[in-house]
Amino acid sequence: MTLRQLFQSIFLLTSVFLLSLSPHSQWVQSMPLPGKGPPAAESSAPLNLVASLATAGVLGEDLGESAPPEAAAASDSEALPAEKEPAAAKAEKSQTGEKPSAEKVRTTPAAAPAAAENRPAATAAPPKETQTTKPPQPEALAFRWGSSHQVSFRTVLQLTNSGSERAEHVWVDLPLLENRSPYQTNASPKTNYPIDSSKGRLASFYLDSLAPGETKQLIVDYRITLRPVALTSTNGVVEKARQAYREYAGSGNCRTLANGFVKRCRELGVTARVVNGYTRPQRALLKSGPLQGCRHSWAEFYLDDLGWVPVDLTFEYFADFPYASHLVECYDDQSVRINFLGGKVEAVWDNMILP
Repeated sequence: MTLRQLFQSIFLLTSVFLLSLSPHSQWVQSMPLPGKGPPAAESSAPLNLVASLATAGVLGEDLGESAPPEAAAASDSEALPAEKEPAAAKAEKSQTGEKPSAEKVRTTPAAAPAAAENRPAATAAPPKETQTTKPPQPEALAFRWGSSHQVSFRTVLQLTNSGSERAEHVWVDLPLLENRSPYQTNASPKTNYPIDSSKGRLASFYLDSLAPGETKQLIVDYRITLRPVALTSTNGVVEKARQAYREYAGSGNCRTLANGFVKRCRELGVTARVVNGYTRPQRALLKSGPLQGCRHSWAEFYLDDLGWVPVDLTFEYFADFPYASHLVECYDDQSVRINFLGGKVEAVWDNMILP
């Protein structure tokens, strides 16, 4: 409130006070208000005076909270326009000279801004989750097995004393078949002489004595189950072994090819070993008959959590034996040893697949 407005307020309040004390003072009652036209009737002068003060903005509802002119102007400009009065009502009021009351003149803010204030703020849409495509997981390494095939394998060791003296305390150390292959299972061997002792796969037999010209046979029978096998997937170790296989697969001496493959695998950090056993020249099941000329060498490399995987460089089988055709004898060659006293003992052995 400016200083001028303050003086006007004091003056008008004083006039109202004097008017209430002296109701018959005509000059106070007829005093015109600034900018408000002719005075109202005597009975309503005090009320109209206060209303006029309120309308003119001189008196506020609360003097301590009255806003400065700039703020008041700003609030008036922000207020929504009041409802338009019908034209007929306006004309009637203009003829009768009725003045709008303070309540009608004073505009109040419409409810729309309040509603706008109470309107909840728009929430931002949650960000869409970025769908990341995971790289395909490599297939787990596994074997695919074919139909099993059973064979009866026999080893016959024949001892003859070709000397003129008796051979006493005849002992034979005979290597038995290996039984650590994933694609071959051996039942316990049956022998015609009891096994006295064994160390690893080397079994010792006692044959007592041999007279001059006498012959004895040591027979060991096995029941063996063979299965075709193939590796179903690959990984880094398999690919390294494949690299070594490509360098050595083909024609040549089977033992030389197997040794070359194993050596190259070890250079590449792959565990590998040579296998000695039997197979026939045909790509088919291992059939019955003598195994003379059928001794063969191939290789295996090792995979964690799976085991030994076969590779035949001569037949060009990599991680795949399509037939039950390979019979494992050993992974390290061991010779037959015969000990005796006196005489002259000679040994001949043979291996065969029984019908």
